[in-house]
Amino acid sequence: MRKSKLAYILAFLLCVAILWLIKYQMSFGNVEHVEMNYGKSTVYQLDERKAAAETILEYFKNGFEGCKFYTLTYLEDDTLKYQQENSEGIMIFHGRFKEGFLVIMRNGIILG
Repeated sequence: MRKSKLAYILAFLLCVAILWLIKYQMSFGNVEHVEMNYGKSTVYQLDERKAAAETILEYFKNGFEGCKFYTLTYLEDDTLKYQQENSEGIMIFHGRFKEGFLVIMRNGIILG
């Protein structure tokens, strides 16, 4: 009786330890409740802006462990400015999670 009770307690503690490791050591960026603003664009269609936003959210989810994403906004003026300075195929978004960051995409690739 004592051995089986001890085995159950040890199994329970092992499960708790595994769950703790999964939760706190293998965490991902939280993108569950992001406020999206796709804005209006003379350059890109709505479905293109949505696809770019999904790429950014996936990038955040896999690269910003333990952080929570709050807002993501498409910036048309900055997009046009960067396209004039560099080349076409650039989309600018502003995202806010703790302090904010700027994401520059060119042809579906995140540059920074």
